[in-house]
Amino acid sequence: MDLYFSGHAHLYSRTYPTYQNNPTQFNFTNPTSTVHVVAGGAGNREGLQKLSSNPPSWFAGGLDTEYGYGIMQVWNNTALTWSYYRSDTNQLYDTFTLVKDQHP
Repeated sequence: MDLYFSGHAHLYSRTYPTYQNNPTQFNFTNPTSTVHVVAGGAGNREGLQKLSSNPPSWFAGGLDTEYGYGIMQVWNNTALTWSYYRSDTNQLYDTFTLVKDQHP
């Protein structure tokens, strides 16, 4: 699995490609393991959860101070772009493009 989305945690975060709690690479081209995206910053009356002040090595970024939303653009059968925006300003906060070589 190249990409996994969840949304239970009330914040936004994503990982580098990770296997058994270890990053396998620090880019998103031909990932050899799964990129995890938690897109849970859409709102919660209890407020947003806080990210750890000491993130693990697989942590690629996150937002725990503002609500937000994401948009996925699928370009073709080998590439997609995920973008995460702050709800209050619609400003782009985070983006990455996942590319996977096409196999015959």
